[in-house]
Amino acid sequence: MRHLTPGQAEKLRALTIDFILDLRAAHFRSRKRDPLGHWDLLLNRAKGLSYRADSVAKWTTSMLDALVGEAPDLRLSRSITTLSDEVATTDTFYAWRQLVRTETAYLISRAREIADQRKDEREAREAAEAEAGA
Repeated sequence: MRHLTPGQAEKLRALTIDFILDLRAAHFRSRKRDPLGHWDLLLNRAKGLSYRADSVAKWTTSMLDALVGEAPDLRLSRSITTLSDEVATTDTFYAWRQLVRTETAYLISRAREIADQRKDEREAREAAEAEAGA
């Protein structure tokens, strides 16, 4: 198994978190949406499916099937291919899979922080626009 350099690990974390955030957004637009339990669902599926997948493509497909059940939109498609291409190009699948298995809570926690930060920024922008329009 190829080991990740600190830079590779950080890049794969960032790409995995991007995928999680884009999957979450697609989940909210889908028939399978679960606004109250989606973080738990993401955590459990990400870790559990990492034990069965033998490629990033299979892991992301299983995640998509479990949380969305529909074809990915363009943004999610880009997240999938970017993550998959990076792992394939660097030949780091087993190291990436180990990262997902051992750092699932961190990956979800970081995604949650970013989602909350984006929400706060969006609400501040909307409030400023409403105030400017009043």
